[in-house]
Amino acid sequence: NISFISASDILFVFLFLSGLYVLVSQERPTSKKLLFGGALLGAATLTRPLGLYVIPLVLLWLLWEERHDARSMARSAGLCLLGALIVIAPWVARNYTLFHTLNISSVGSYNLLFYAQEFEHQRTGKSKETVKAEVYERLGASFTDDISSAYFAKKDTRVAFDYILAHPFAYAAFHLYSMIPLYLGSSLAMFEGTLYLRGILAGDPPFDTNVSLLLRMGDFNGAFSALAAHLPSFIERFLWLVLYMAACIALACAIRGRNEHVAAYMLFFALILAFGLMTGPVAYARYRLPISPFIFLLVCAGMASGAR
Repeated sequence: NISFISASDILFVFLFLSGLYVLVSQERPTSKKLLFGGALLGAATLTRPLGLYVIPLVLLWLLWEERHDARSMARSAGLCLLGALIVIAPWVARNYTLFHTLNISSVGSYNLLFYAQEFEHQRTGKSKETVKAEVYERLGASFTDDISSAYFAKKDTRVAFDYILAHPFAYAAFHLYSMIPLYLGSSLAMFEGTLYLRGILAGDPPFDTNVSLLLRMGDFNGAFSALAAHLPSFIERFLWLVLYMAACIALACAIRGRNEHVAAYMLFFALILAFGLMTGPVAYARYRLPISPFIFLLVCAGMASGAR
């Protein structure tokens, strides 16, 4: 499945940003641009299924922009949704024909099950192998079965929710702190790890310490030692933190000053949060790629507004 391949990130970001640009670049996009923008978002969704969950945010933004005219609201949101459906619907029909499910992909169900497994491992202290064996037993599957396939999608979701709903507040906390590496993870450290993986650098790659987990466990000395061990990565993380703070300030100033483009500010900020929530416990720095443009756009827009 292309959704599991690293190279899909670049294509996804290209399609996703292209779709947003077509829709946002004009104050009132034409019917053709609404259809085309929706089609690009649909194509992004087929590249990585999480695109499906950001389309509603774009539709809400379109509805807000046309809120003074009910007919324009229906036109904008309807044409954009139609464009996305034109691209997505044939694939959904194919999945229904083959697997009797109206899903775009089984990846979402499998990812949710992975999140639940990791949660159970951290909550109980059981080994990952023990939790995995329990999950397979609940699925009625053997270790030779491909539980990421469409055949297991419904079972994956059911078992995942069994774990999550048993401790909903604990899972919510787990999911939220697991998002930290997406926002503050080091791209430099990940690049260095890739060089080892590709054989460009010899030897074993440095151990990737989960700093957010150390902080949650109260091991502040361990967290600081892990951060200080690689000074360039520490500086990068700090700069990302500064950028997020600046983006929040830019949004707050836009809302307070009733900026004419405040809806776009809120859309960009919502997308930054949405990608974090969707990525959750698999929050690696490379998954920050789709949200990076919105962070810089908010910061630059805030600086431009402050300069006026």
